[in-house]
Amino acid sequence: LLNEDGSFGKQLNRIYIELLRSQETEKIDKKMREEIIPEMMRNVNIMRNMKFGFEENPEENDLNPDWEKAFESSGLEDKIREMNELQMEGADVYMSTFAQLKTYPFFKEPHNWFYPFDMHHSSIIKEFGFKPTGDNAIISLILQSGFFCNSDKYSLCFTMAHIPQAQRTMMLSQMTSQDLSALMDESKSSALQQYAERPDVISNQYIHDLYRFFKLSQRRHEFRDIFKEEIALHRIPALKEILCRPNLLIAIADFHFHKEHPAEALELYKELIALNHVDADIFQKAGYCLQKEKRYKEAIDAYLKADVLKPDHVWTIRHLATCYRQIRDFAAALEYYKKVEAIQPENHNVLFYAGNCLAELERYEDALQYFFKLDFIESNCIKAWRAIGWCSFVSGKYEQAMKYYEKILASKPLAADYLNAGHVSWRMGNIEKAAELYSKAALEYGGQESFREMFSKDTEILVRQGINENDIPLIMDLI
Repeated sequence: LLNEDGSFGKQLNRIYIELLRSQETEKIDKKMREEIIPEMMRNVNIMRNMKFGFEENPEENDLNPDWEKAFESSGLEDKIREMNELQMEGADVYMSTFAQLKTYPFFKEPHNWFYPFDMHHSSIIKEFGFKPTGDNAIISLILQSGFFCNSDKYSLCFTMAHIPQAQRTMMLSQMTSQDLSALMDESKSSALQQYAERPDVISNQYIHDLYRFFKLSQRRHEFRDIFKEEIALHRIPALKEILCRPNLLIAIADFHFHKEHPAEALELYKELIALNHVDADIFQKAGYCLQKEKRYKEAIDAYLKADVLKPDHVWTIRHLATCYRQIRDFAAALEYYKKVEAIQPENHNVLFYAGNCLAELERYEDALQYFFKLDFIESNCIKAWRAIGWCSFVSGKYEQAMKYYEKILASKPLAADYLNAGHVSWRMGNIEKAAELYSKAALEYGGQESFREMFSKDTEILVRQGINENDIPLIMDLI
């Protein structure tokens, strides 16, 4: 019956997304506690130095530009923008703030967690009173807004009631008279109320109430926590006919995709493909989810379909190259890296991986050209030096190899750099230096056992470079 209203499916899908978003609250809560709030606390001095409102002399009401620079360079601006974006999309950013304020007797009754906020509620009258004047008028305005869910509004009231009047007045007077009049301005006040009455705000606030009950109520253990379970409304028989429509499923799939839930997003993209509702974007996203799940062959299949629908799209080609490289089909990977290179000739990663594929195909001379180009366009590129060093060694250019390994050893060497430089020294006949480098490698690897294991992987290459296999146990003794 409800579905006879054409917009019902869309409204239901909105609730579906709000429920899914609520499952992100723990992640957001952690981000607030560990990143955003500490950043704000660290930069509180910047905030203090910023002057808001009018100066006493109206001729000098400009802000010091240094404050703005300090604000931008502190990283605080990004954190505040991130918090605002989360809030605008309906995320529950206040859970950590209000979690500690749920111990009032009011919250001992389960039904009170869901009671619509009302300043005339007996618990509020008893503790707080209600006089719509002075500071109460500001509190009243905040409580009418849609920024806090019902149970948080009750928490706020009880907390304010327990703060001595003098401190409460001081807190509210922190707002300048200009801010106060702006808040009390009729048009702004009605805009706040209109926002609070929007259907998406009402449903989202109710879900926040629900979430707090299941996570914070003293009696939460008596109930199944629905937020710990999979939420998949489109699979519920009563709702399936309403929600299994391509335009609605895409919204859910994209939500999962952007929140980095590859398995859930993939399932929905597959349903859309089964409904024959496909375009290049859907195959790209399905491929990306499969790639994230390390299902590279299936990802290649999806990317190839995307490539048919939207040919030579650089993003698709680059991901095809990556997947072919992951399944060690270096010839196919190289083909796609070259296609990307034709479009982005100075893409550092593409140059490196194209060279990498050529090296795996033992086309060392061609690989060196890519690595030299990368070294030329990126200063102090250690990964290019490593690649040049190794390719030079296996193609018999020992002096060139040693030159690049010495550059690496003077910079930020890894255990493998000492090992490979040792190989080059040995092949050049400098056994004493080779033993010294191998000893450093053994120390970096954390002992003889790990070193021997890594060394044994290179035995075949060393023999191919003219090292006598019978000499290997002797160099081991030397180390």
